[in-house]
Formats: sequence, C-alpha cells, structure tokens
Amino acid sequence: MYVVRVTRQRKINDMVSKLLEWYPEHARDLPWRKRNEPYGVFVSEIMLQQTQVKTVIRYWQRWMEVLPDVESLASASADLIHKLWEGLGYYTRVRNMQKAAQIIVSKHEANFPQLLMKCWRCRESADIQLEPFAALRSTSRVRFWTVT
Repeated sequence: MYVVRVTRQRKINDMVSKLLEWYPEHARDLPWRKRNEPYGVFVSEIMLQQTQVKTVIRYWQRWMEVLPDVESLASASADLIHKLWEGLGYYTRVRNMQKAAQIIVSKHEANFPQLLMKCWRCRESADIQLEPFAALRSTSRVRFWTVT
C-alpha cells in the first residue's frame, strides 16, 4: 500500500512540474492573469460560468474599470451590477457574486480569506462556486488561495 501511494505521489509531482514548465510558454494571455490577485480571478470565474472566454474578456475589462475591487462590488447598487452584467445572462450569478463580496468585506476586512473552510462558508452563504479562484499563478509557482 505504501509503495502505491509513493508511486502515485511521484507521478502527481511529476505532472505538476511538467505543467508548471509548460504554462508560462503556452498559457492564454488573459487580462485577469496579469493582475495576480484574487478579486480579478474571482470575477472572471463567475463570468466564465456558462459563457465563452472571448465574450467574457470585454465584460471583465469593463467591470474592472467600474468596480476595480471587492469593496466597490460589495457596495455597488443592484442597478449598476445588473447593467454591467447585461448580456451575460444568468443574473443570479452576479447577485450571488455581490453577496460573496459583501461577506468578504464585512467578515474578512476585504481580504480574500486564507483558509479553505472559510471559503466554503462564503460559498454556502452566497451559493456560488468559489473554488476555481483558489489557484492563482505567480511568476514562478502556483499560489493557492484558500478561503473563509
């Protein structure tokens, strides 16, 4: 049993190393990857649910001009977030994204939480999928964002 686990872990480690070598050269050039912070990735992941990347790029850029941080999203009017979201459909996503932002601002001082279990509490409260933004790429290694 121990040998199987070690062998499996080595394969996983090897795959991760190869992916980290491949990524800098082959990754798509997407605006949310350039910011290297959780809010931009958070917004992109919610927008990307049920929507193509090529469509999301311009919506994301406009969104970030108007609501550049989690505090601005948390305090934005429903009319504003719906106007910015117009054309993406599934408006429940944007309402739930704002609920999650309000939780992050009120309970975590506008910092994306650092513990995975805390992320799940936000998810339960706001009923949205937060785990995709859990991995952000920095220049040399993958940074894991765990949430409250």
